[in-house]
Amino acid sequence: MKVVYICSPYAGDIPKNIETAKSYARLAIAHGLIPICSHCLFAGVIDEASTNREQIMAMCLRLMDACDIIWVCGGVISEGMAQELDYAREQDMKVVYISLQA
Repeated sequence: MKVVYICSPYAGDIPKNIETAKSYARLAIAHGLIPICSHCLFAGVIDEASTNREQIMAMCLRLMDACDIIWVCGGVISEGMAQELDYAREQDMKVVYISLQA
């Protein structure tokens, strides 16, 4: 099975954004992929207010290294997502844009 990194907004309405990321992870599973979703991994574990933002991004980029595909989810590209996309392009990773139907 291929591994997909779920790249989606986190900041803003965090509870809603985590639920949306979970929906994308479920979609990946339905398509026979193994999702890596940093929102789900780190929520409740890392206090973003007291953790260095660069450290969090470094962890996310390392997770991306283990993935075959990067899914850019939704219609908004946040600052963090832009950093992830820049990294994906630098590493010549396969990037796919995904949107859930309403």
